[in-house]
Amino acid sequence: PQKGCVGVKRLFQYNFHLQFWSAYAPCSSQHLDAVQLTLEQIDLIRRLVLLYPQHMALVTTADGIEESHKKGKLASLIGIEGGHSIGTSLAVLRMFYALGARYLTLTHTCNIPWAGKYHDNHAYFFLVIVFGEVEILKGVQSRFFQILILKMSLNYFL
Repeated sequence: PQKGCVGVKRLFQYNFHLQFWSAYAPCSSQHLDAVQLTLEQIDLIRRLVLLYPQHMALVTTADGIEESHKKGKLASLIGIEGGHSIGTSLAVLRMFYALGARYLTLTHTCNIPWAGKYHDNHAYFFLVIVFGEVEILKGVQSRFFQILILKMSLNYFL
């Protein structure tokens, strides 16, 4: 393998059985095509997993992770890096969930108007929702932010 690349066989050799694939759109795409770029990343992840069904399985639940492990497959989960990727739309969030996304970092490396700010040294606001667990370090309270947290923690992101 090339330097910096890891193959599935090597992952299993070192007892790795789970991979979070990050759907990432650069900050420069905010207010432009971040939603499309994120959708294309999710599409790529899903097609990659489907291309290697003997080695990988797309999973969206803890039970799916356990089942994948029992079958000797790499459990593949999708996450979204950066709240700008949802374009301030709960409909987009719901669609990303339907496509398999199970976590969202809000400010990753960008300032976003409804959640908070990113600073070079530390994220002023950082929120991750993984399987219903919410971690908030610091933040601002916009109405959209409050609705987003409610929807993600109760309805969408298990």
